[in-house]
Amino acid sequence: MVELFPFISPRIIYQRHYSRLFDVSKQVVGQLFVHVSNLLVSDITSGHTSGNACVAYFLNILIDTTFGKAMPETTCFSFHSLLVQASHSYTLAYTP
Repeated sequence: MVELFPFISPRIIYQRHYSRLFDVSKQVVGQLFVHVSNLLVSDITSGHTSGNACVAYFLNILIDTTFGKAMPETTCFSFHSLLVQASHSYTLAYTP
């Protein structure tokens, strides 16, 4: 085991940094997409309402971070409840 340590340890260190690089780059790309889409939406909405694009951007981020977080949570909770009820009724109907 000791003889293999010099060969294995660089591989482990490389894998750790490699996976972190992809994790961080995935987050950066996701945030860039959210930022650009919010800029486009705020520009479009401020052009139609002749308002300030900064206010529209702030409201868009506010709505995106509140409803954008609440909607998937509610959907997952509802779907989970539905699955639990379906599995419960299935186990009650199944009698060996």
